[in-house]
Amino acid sequence: MPAIVPLELARALAGEDPAALSREPTRGLLEAIGAEVVFLSRERGCRGGNGPGLARLAGDGGRACHAAFRSLASPCPDCPLVSGHPAAAGPVACLPVDGEGGVICVAVPYASGKLDARLADILEHAIAAVFVTDRTFRLLYVNAAYARMHGRCRSGLLGVSLEALLPAEAFARYRAAAREVVQGREAIEKEASLVLDGRERWFLTALIPLFDVHGEVEALCGMLNEVTAGRLAERELSESRRRYLAIVEDQTELVVRLSPELRRLFVNGPLARLMGGPAEDLLGRSFLEGQPETEVAEIRRRLDDLTPRAPVGDVRQRLVLPGGRERCLAWTIRAIFDEGGCLSEYQATGRDITAYWRMERELVKSEAKYRDIFEHSAEGIFQFDPDGGLVACNPALARILGYPSVEDILAERGDLFRRMQTRQEDRLEFLHQLARSGRVFDFEMQVVRCDGRTTWLSLNARAVLNATGRLVRVEGAARDITDRKRAEEERMLLVAAVDQSAEGLVIVSRDFRLEYANPAFTQIVGPAGSGEGQEGCLAPFLTPSVRKMLGLGLRWSGRVRLARPDGTEGVAEALVSPVRDASGHIVNHVMLVRDMTYETGLEKRLRQAEKLEAIGVLAGGVAHDFNNILTPILLNTEMILADIPWKDPLRKPLADVSGPRSGPGIWCGSF
Repeated sequence: MPAIVPLELARALAGEDPAALSREPTRGLLEAIGAEVVFLSRERGCRGGNGPGLARLAGDGGRACHAAFRSLASPCPDCPLVSGHPAAAGPVACLPVDGEGGVICVAVPYASGKLDARLADILEHAIAAVFVTDRTFRLLYVNAAYARMHGRCRSGLLGVSLEALLPAEAFARYRAAAREVVQGREAIEKEASLVLDGRERWFLTALIPLFDVHGEVEALCGMLNEVTAGRLAERELSESRRRYLAIVEDQTELVVRLSPELRRLFVNGPLARLMGGPAEDLLGRSFLEGQPETEVAEIRRRLDDLTPRAPVGDVRQRLVLPGGRERCLAWTIRAIFDEGGCLSEYQATGRDITAYWRMERELVKSEAKYRDIFEHSAEGIFQFDPDGGLVACNPALARILGYPSVEDILAERGDLFRRMQTRQEDRLEFLHQLARSGRVFDFEMQVVRCDGRTTWLSLNARAVLNATGRLVRVEGAARDITDRKRAEEERMLLVAAVDQSAEGLVIVSRDFRLEYANPAFTQIVGPAGSGEGQEGCLAPFLTPSVRKMLGLGLRWSGRVRLARPDGTEGVAEALVSPVRDASGHIVNHVMLVRDMTYETGLEKRLRQAEKLEAIGVLAGGVAHDFNNILTPILLNTEMILADIPWKDPLRKPLADVSGPRSGPGIWCGSF
């Protein structure tokens, strides 16, 4: 409804009969618009009018307005409509009446008493605080809500300047808004805050211009509608949004909202950065894009399984990003259902588990690799509980202990470790070492197989303890060393035979350095053959010519004279042969040395005896020949001696020829 301009109303009523103001329909019209009209005669007497203005005229003795035409920005004390009642002031127009010599005064008051009763009730009981100020910011009207807002009665507020009522900052804002309304001649709406009762309160304000008889702004009507609760809710919402953004945007977790068709409705910054593009480019696109086809069906199946009773599920998503980069994301997806149980959207939070995924893949590969090693290892791998029962093993251990399969050996109950020992002393020593250091290395023991045969094992084991230091299990590996033990026995027999052999055995390297010599060799070459002198003792055997022959891959044998440190001389017979590897290359030389000193002495004595025997034979032959010559001489001499007298001078020479006699008449010859 357009504002009523008092000047225009005064001009319309100037041609009316003053008595018409109290008759219908003029009276009803004036009451409907809330206007007060008074006709004053030339003698300043009241000729007619309507409203409370008539009573005021009667009360002040008929004092008339001296202004022929005026429009006031504030109540005029000279106007009979406002005199003595500034709270009822409003736009006033005083206009001379042609031909009457009087004045018509028209006012449109602001006070509720001047308004239509229905409008007054509305303003009085309105929730919004309503007030009217003049151009000097003095309160001309306040409703009950405004009075309650300031905690004062209405009479204590009327006529009070807002500058004294409001804080300086709030008044400065009102003054700036009033200037804007006056200059723009239009109502404005703003949100403002006031500190009332020691707390800040927020209001949605409207400032409406009120015009005078000339259509100029002479007063301002303000309405304050408190929105503190809404503002606090908005502030809380803003804070909640800030916290939400802090949770969603400023975290490492990935957040996405999906439509029922799995199209992205929202993505947070971390997810956008992971995908390598702005968030806007990801909205509306399928959640499953870049996903291998083999895994799409699995994800859809998991999402289809979500129900209002079980709305949460976990999904892994493997993405192939531009550039061929692979990423693995772990999502916790919640299905959001409406009241009717229909799916409205999905909300998902996720983490980039690419590193864990790769580690998991490597772990699977590693587990498969080590499982393969465990299953196909040549060594028997085992785990014993503290009671000696076998809890785990591989096929190799079952084979070593003579069981058909792993299941058969695991089916054994009781202390298998005790039962399979041949010597309990070995078992106790094994447990003692395990308790002392927690580990056992290369422990050899003899055990009884399932088929009753004995076998040798070499064990490497460790004790596994829990957090309290209590033994949980014993685990390790066992190797069948039966063949090795047999070979060692044979080797030890061979070593014993070599060491105890009467013949010297020497192993020489390819470059003719001594690598091994048995005790017999030391005895043959003498005490100097031990220690560092052994290298020098090879010189008599490995002369340059012998080394040349050996270098050609040939054998050499011969006798060597040895000068011993004690001054004696020995004789040794040696045989040197090359030792070849699998490819036929010479890697060592082996030399067999036999002490021939005694045999050489025997040979010397034998030759000496043979010489003496030859001389004896020769002497016997010569003697026999001489005997053949002497026999006739002796016989003839004997015969002569027998024939000549005893005292014959020839007897003595003849007797010397025939030999001594034992007595007279007795001849002792060589026979």
